[in-house]
Amino acid sequence: MWQHLIRIFCFLWLGCSTSSIAQGSCGFFDPKIRFADGSSACLNAFPLLSRQGLISSSEFRDVQSVARAHSSYALAVTARPSLCPFVQFTAWNWSGQDAATALPACEKRLSEALGQYPHLKDCRCDVLIDSGRTSLNRGQFEERLKYIEQFLAEGVPAEESKRRFAEKQQREAETQRLALAQRQAAEEKRIAEERQKEKERADNELKLANAIDAERERVTAAERLRAEERRRVEDSTRLEKELAALRDKLQEADRARQSAAVANLADPSYFRNRVALVVGNSAYSGSWALRNPSNDAKAIAERLKALGFDVTLALDLKVLEIGRTLASISQKLKPGGAFVFYYAGHGIQLRNENYFPSVDADIKTQFDLPTQSLALQQVLNLADEVKSELRIIMLDACRNNPWMVASRSLSGGLAKIEAPKGTLISYATRPGSVAEDGVGQNGLYTGMLLKHLLTPNLPIESMFKRVARDVEEASRGQQEPWHEGNLRGEFAFVVNR
Repeated sequence: MWQHLIRIFCFLWLGCSTSSIAQGSCGFFDPKIRFADGSSACLNAFPLLSRQGLISSSEFRDVQSVARAHSSYALAVTARPSLCPFVQFTAWNWSGQDAATALPACEKRLSEALGQYPHLKDCRCDVLIDSGRTSLNRGQFEERLKYIEQFLAEGVPAEESKRRFAEKQQREAETQRLALAQRQAAEEKRIAEERQKEKERADNELKLANAIDAERERVTAAERLRAEERRRVEDSTRLEKELAALRDKLQEADRARQSAAVANLADPSYFRNRVALVVGNSAYSGSWALRNPSNDAKAIAERLKALGFDVTLALDLKVLEIGRTLASISQKLKPGGAFVFYYAGHGIQLRNENYFPSVDADIKTQFDLPTQSLALQQVLNLADEVKSELRIIMLDACRNNPWMVASRSLSGGLAKIEAPKGTLISYATRPGSVAEDGVGQNGLYTGMLLKHLLTPNLPIESMFKRVARDVEEASRGQQEPWHEGNLRGEFAFVVNR
């Protein structure tokens, strides 16, 4: 019986020894790996699987030590280590569920690693070893480990390393090409500069010769010029004295003319009776409402009050207020006085008569207009009845006619009328033309009136000309103010004597 047992032991020992010889240093109990083609090998045949630190665990430091201790384990790694950064995760002792644990953990690590390689795509993990088995044949397995070892050595995937190397070579080649081009450009520049210097030397020699000839001619002509200069200085001195005397005479004559002109200017203080009617209609119904007339009227009223006028300010005049307003003005006007009428709002002409509709006017036909409007002729009649000496009419009333449908006889803009003697009428735009309401605090025409109204010693006709010039420039020729009439003497709103 002992002999039989000895034979069995020798048989087992011989089998183990033969296996060890076939596998190199692989022992009978060393962990092995089985490939997809059915062959197998010991894990210690692959140095990477015995690499210390591949597993960061307090219990194990390499894959082989895990395989020795646990029959159930899984190693998940980067599926394409030649292109993607290498990561791994090893799970063990999950009783056959190690792959389900290792794979998502590996994917998470790979996702974090890809932050350094934003241009890489299609990177993923797969299970390289699952409890001693792999889905690869030995050649594929060894190739996978080779790329992993290369990544651990160089820090970048193999394909990425190739790409970076190619980019480096390309940069070096580009640098060499640029350096060569720069050297060639520098040489060409040097040759061009030498040619330019040679040309400059020749030019300088020619210039020097010409300069010598010119200097001889200059010296010859200098004496003649000095003689002529002495004569010119003498003549200039004489002429300057004569011009200075003439300027003094002209300035004296100009001061005399200005004094005479100012002396002949009348201002509001010349008239004991100074009355102004200022009307601003803005609150028309619906889309025909205007923004600026009320603001314009208030500003003009304040300016006229400062000049000493008894101002009646009527804002948004209604039909029933027209008669009362005219009656009030009629009581204030005195013979020989100064009367100013300013109107801002809608204005309509009917058969060469100008009407200013009240804000509550309901004009259906041409027959409604005279009974629901303030007529310009009514205002002129008031001044004529009391024989006002000075009558200034300012009309910022050339907006579009919202009641054009009432009759074909109604026209846009205002009609040109024959100004009575002693009357000056200023229109915001040429008679028959239409102006816009404006976009600022004041209408364009009234804004320019306010600008020039207080200019000292400025005759009123000149003031209206300046207003017309500024309005035409500001509107780029679209609006052209107009004035007409015949005053008795000269008048300015402000006179400094």
